[in-house]
Amino acid sequence: MKYVTNFFRVGCAALLAVLILAPGAFAQTAPDPPTDLEARAGAVDETTGDQHGRIALSWSPVAEANNGGFAVTDYIIEFTADPTDATSWAVVAVDETAPADPTAADAKYTLVHILPEEADGDAATASYNLTRHYRVKAVNVIGTGDPSAVAMATTHNVPAAPTDLAAVAGDAITATNPQNGRITVTFSPIEEANNGGLDVADTDAGYILEWALTSDAEDANWTAVTETAPDPNATPPTTQFSFVHDLSSETPSYDLTRYYRVRSVNAAGAGMNSAVISATTHDVPDAPTGLATGAVAANADDAALNDIPVSWNAVPDANNGGLAITGYELQFFLDPPGTTWATATGGTNTVLVVAGKVDTTHTGLAENATTPETYYYRVRAVSAAGMGDWSSVTPGVKLALPGAPMNLIVRAVDQQESIDLFWDAPMNDGEPPVTGYRIERSDDYDPDNPTAATWKTTTPVKENYSGRSYRDRGLTAGQRYGYRVMAINVVGTSATDGAPVESAISSNKALKPRNLVATVADDMDSIVLTW
Repeated sequence: MKYVTNFFRVGCAALLAVLILAPGAFAQTAPDPPTDLEARAGAVDETTGDQHGRIALSWSPVAEANNGGFAVTDYIIEFTADPTDATSWAVVAVDETAPADPTAADAKYTLVHILPEEADGDAATASYNLTRHYRVKAVNVIGTGDPSAVAMATTHNVPAAPTDLAAVAGDAITATNPQNGRITVTFSPIEEANNGGLDVADTDAGYILEWALTSDAEDANWTAVTETAPDPNATPPTTQFSFVHDLSSETPSYDLTRYYRVRSVNAAGAGMNSAVISATTHDVPDAPTGLATGAVAANADDAALNDIPVSWNAVPDANNGGLAITGYELQFFLDPPGTTWATATGGTNTVLVVAGKVDTTHTGLAENATTPETYYYRVRAVSAAGMGDWSSVTPGVKLALPGAPMNLIVRAVDQQESIDLFWDAPMNDGEPPVTGYRIERSDDYDPDNPTAATWKTTTPVKENYSGRSYRDRGLTAGQRYGYRVMAINVVGTSATDGAPVESAISSNKALKPRNLVATVADDMDSIVLTW
């Protein structure tokens, strides 16, 4: 009993010492849980920093009255995707916290939870639209307090897929630009209700437009369209975006089909792709039909008559490839020798269409040709998409004046006061055919100076004479006459400079017999003539 009494005395003394040295020691506990935990999507600063895959948490420090008698030394934040599973709670890593300096009474601690799914690159576990539940516990030297009430938040979602993507051939933004090899893609900005909680930039940087050669191409085969141009008529906020995909460097750049898709981007990331659409660049015009050449009448004295008229059917709108015909290119080559095609003078960019026909003239052809020339022609239509296909080839003949007759012979008829002329057809007789000859006579021909200048008095003896021999009658006996012969065809008369020239002196006519007497012969069976 004495031992017990002494123990009690010692025990009371010790307890009294504890009470004196540490008042309230028996009331000290772990801190109370924080009561104002909040969670929201995004980073702490909503205007800066990445917003995707982040949830910002905030809470006030545990008041001194609720810290269990000792200062709070730390906070433990836990999260889970399934709050019904008590074993699924995990601690948010300390290096993801950014506590505020709690010097002010209303200061709060903040923490940004960066969800680990952000970094794994797997679209199936992307860091957007993820819901997480949070609770926070305060810690002092006694231990860890009970968890706070649970707060939840969902990471920002990516924007919805654009739904009004459209594509048309040509440059719809600037009508004055070339239209060949261009496709304009348009779409409207994502509305706020579909932006996933974060703004989509009101510039083309807020959208990713891609193209592919097929509608079902793998993602790796889609290429970003870099040739972009916002709608110049739009005023902020942008009412429509227009991207011009320039394919003009392709060879050829017409009749190209491309497939397009677009997705919008916000701070949470890139949204889903839109439905795939396609467009085809404007085609070049079809080849003109009905190419034909007209009749030609070449003439040394009239340059216009050396031209070859050419006509063809205008390409109808249904065959112009979607763009108006701006002109036609007419080309030719001369045979022989058919070397290379050249643009016909007077036949380029002809757009005058009358009753569905285009008429032009190949001008600048050589004059005074003595050999017919065959030209071959082809034509193609031109639009803003480029040059169309060539038409079929058709020939055109530039007719020529006939050459000079050959082998002229001039010979006086004995005692007839007449001169006979004989000649051969030109070398090019029949190209086109010679229809006749012109015979000219000089009454003062000088054989010692047989040039054209000596023809002082020229008499057309015959025009368009069909034969190749002629007798010139009723001449003056003893006078020298000069003759030249030119060939005639439908084009005209051969040049006098190259005409053959010959001369002859007409002979006297024979005198009439005189004193003609007829008598009966002695045999009475015949008549005797004497003169």
